[in-house]
Amino acid sequence: MNSDYQDRIDAAEERITAIEKRIRWYRQFAASLVIVGFTSFFVLQYLIMSGSDERKNVLNILGSISGGAVSSLFALAGLVLVYVAFLGQKQQVIYQQIEMIYNKIELELTRSEMRNQQLEMKNQNDTMKLQKFENLFFQLIANYQHCKTSFYIVMDSNRFLEFKDSYYENIGKIDHGGKNDLLVSKFAYNDALIENPAFETTFYYQVNSILKFIYSSDEIIDKELYAEILDNSLSSAEKFCLLLVAELDGGIVSEDRTYIDRSQILKGMKLPQIVR
Repeated sequence: MNSDYQDRIDAAEERITAIEKRIRWYRQFAASLVIVGFTSFFVLQYLIMSGSDERKNVLNILGSISGGAVSSLFALAGLVLVYVAFLGQKQQVIYQQIEMIYNKIELELTRSEMRNQQLEMKNQNDTMKLQKFENLFFQLIANYQHCKTSFYIVMDSNRFLEFKDSYYENIGKIDHGGKNDLLVSKFAYNDALIENPAFETTFYYQVNSILKFIYSSDEIIDKELYAEILDNSLSSAEKFCLLLVAELDGGIVSEDRTYIDRSQILKGMKLPQIVR
């Protein structure tokens, strides 16, 4: 319970206790007035009935005077009881205020519970989204690994390494005269493709599609984490071949490099310096 609400309830209960004490005191005071009035009345009546004629005349005069006093006592007792009723109503108002405070607390607790339920539902939905993403993500990784073992790493042959070695060998065969690094690399890349007809550049698009899936996913997904998982699943030879395709292949347009560049899978990797 909020401390402010508790302070208000404590203050209201203290006021109720104080009013209760005042009500008891005024009730006792009113009862005392009534008792004094009745006692005075009966005593005078007794004296009048049991006295001599001369004494009765005196008592009659005193009775008239005391009757007014007794009536005043009764009237005062009535006013006191009216004030007691007013205090009782005031006490009921304070009880209603306390009840309103408890109703407000209950309403806030209900709202808080609803917010917690909504948050719990959101967490459950986020968990389901994450599980769905991870199932698809690791399925894509598994499909890519299967593709590698079917077309790129066959028996003792690693076509990524073979293509990399072929590229470097062709760099040494090309006449560097009048050519810059990029042009020499393009010639070497194209010659390596001719020498390795079994080497397909489709792996580049597979890696790019996995990255696109990662970066197009929901905001709750830690995209850099899963991009790093993909990065760790690639060998250095694969990454170098990715670099060659990205930089030298004529079929690659800027849109095909968007997710490769964003993931920084090729961070720190450069084409070799050839012309000196």
